[in-house]
Amino acid sequence: MVRKFYLLFSVGVLLVALNCSCKQKDKGTNQTGSKSPQQQASAKSPQQEAGGGSETVADPRERSEKKLSEFGKALFLYANDNEDKLPDSLDWFSSPKLNAEEIQWLLDNVKYLGGGVTINNDPGTVLAYDKTLLPEGEGTNVLFLDSHVEFAKPDKLKELGIEAEKF
Repeated sequence: MVRKFYLLFSVGVLLVALNCSCKQKDKGTNQTGSKSPQQQASAKSPQQEAGGGSETVADPRERSEKKLSEFGKALFLYANDNEDKLPDSLDWFSSPKLNAEEIQWLLDNVKYLGGGVTINNDPGTVLAYDKTLLPEGEGTNVLFLDSHVEFAKPDKLKELGIEAEKF
């Protein structure tokens, strides 16, 4: 019961944070008065405005972390509608929180381990990880049941039971 309360509380905190984030986007600035990271990322440099330079591509680790975080939120919504159970696989997973492109990214890049898991399991349960970062040998992003995403290095991955061919 305590775990379920903790997880529901975590979801509530995430929803409040998302709501605040949306309000800040509408205002165009954050609490310090500067542009939001999304606005900074979409703003063109003077060099790009002049027609030179190339657009920057998001760091794969950061992109992976963001996508796994969104996936974690979608899993909680799914569990809420399915007797606290997470989906058995990603093959048929759908969510109003994720669009088709995001779901395709999950299918192409994520190893899902949440089959048979409920939100009553240990919050430190590994639900998924980005399998495409593993070949680089530095580690990978891991999504946990408590919805946090952590970049885990090879030693930590082994502790979590995540094996890779190349570390």
